[in-house]
Amino acid sequence: MSQVQLKVQNDRQEGLAPRKTLSLRLTERDFELFAFLLDEGFLTLEAVYLAFFDSRKSTEEPFPRHLEVTRQRLRLLEKANFIKAQKMPLQSKGVFLLTKKGYEALLQTLPERAFRPPLRAIEIPNFAHDKAITFCRIALERTKKAFAWYPERRIRYEGFSHGRKRLPKDLVPDALFLNSKGERVALEVEPARKAKERYEKKMADYRWAIREGIIQKVLYVTRRTDIAKEILEASRGKENFLIEHYDHFLSRLFPKGVRP
Repeated sequence: MSQVQLKVQNDRQEGLAPRKTLSLRLTERDFELFAFLLDEGFLTLEAVYLAFFDSRKSTEEPFPRHLEVTRQRLRLLEKANFIKAQKMPLQSKGVFLLTKKGYEALLQTLPERAFRPPLRAIEIPNFAHDKAITFCRIALERTKKAFAWYPERRIRYEGFSHGRKRLPKDLVPDALFLNSKGERVALEVEPARKAKERYEKKMADYRWAIREGIIQKVLYVTRRTDIAKEILEASRGKENFLIEHYDHFLSRLFPKGVRP
């Protein structure tokens, strides 16, 4: 396991107490957490637990009380300034973001994952949408149905190409990943209804990307029946376009009756 010994100094006023040094050893899991934070922008406490600390044998088992082990590690990483907590309006719980120091540690250890500096703050209007993408990712990866995750932030920053073909700049899925068959899938999480023309335009763009071999399938995720109907009509029933209910993903993570 790759580990880095890093020290955080706690300065005291001169003459009152000697300077204390807190030694924090970063583990492989910490670096994977940093990379995940960079990919998705932020994580809730529950998302961190589900992605990195969940040892339940079944999703029907309740979460550990207060998720204390997860909280303790996050507190240490926050105290060492590798991550930071941010409160959200109208939310009882905050979220966690990667700091510049955390990014620099990731850059030293997993440079291929450190594709751009982290978010400084969360875009409030996109909060629910982005949180849903994260839970979809965790559910897909835990069930071995998604590999080589390529997040929206990286697509916007670097673009995406396969061979000599490249996704158009105006076609940006919420993520790209490889499924268990090795097919490249574009993920689209749809929390709100859009004009029919927008669905049809995007479907046409995706059909082009499928013909060119850049992707093989598109997975739409929504909670609303009316949105699913619009997507189905715009896709013309093609088998390359899949529609899943968001609760299907949550059921792979949370006990019955518990939702984020």
